[in-house]
Amino acid sequence: MFGKGCFSAFLLVSCLLTPAKLHAGEPADRPLLHLEAGAGYAFKLSAKDRPPGDYRGGGLSSGFKLFLSPNATVGYGFETGYFNVSALSGELLKAKINAVPLLWLIRFDMGSLDFQLGVGYYYILARSYIDSNRVAADEFDLGYSIGAGYPLGGAGRWKWGIEAQWSNIAELQISMLRINVRLSHF
Repeated sequence: MFGKGCFSAFLLVSCLLTPAKLHAGEPADRPLLHLEAGAGYAFKLSAKDRPPGDYRGGGLSSGFKLFLSPNATVGYGFETGYFNVSALSGELLKAKINAVPLLWLIRFDMGSLDFQLGVGYYYILARSYIDSNRVAADEFDLGYSIGAGYPLGGAGRWKWGIEAQWSNIAELQISMLRINVRLSHF
């Protein structure tokens, strides 16, 4: 119920913020689809008490975004990817938690910076290994993200840059900061 309400509100805001005509001076053949791929590192920000053993909060991060951009200022789309949340190793125990974002995004291009707001779900993959016995638990948890990106260079319709994205998995109270290098195609 809540997910449908968030999606409806997201579409309403997207339609209200998207002007019907292209900006002056914008090329007529400007593509509507915008694709981004990125890779980097995710830092866990919400670390409570550290468990005993070899604990690591965060890890590698990857992401893919697809935007529909009817003009040069606002776009909306979808994000998915994969990032490590935490891992724990001990004598008899190994455990790890990973997340797959499934977020609806709205993007604002402000000159040389772009800002992104996302809402949706994170698919959480939890795995534990105790004396070679595997225990797995997967679930969908509500979450959101806020990010900013900066293009560094490129040629033609290809650009590369960096982005920082704060992700909050609200139901688990986990906050992550992801720093990615991204490749964009306009």
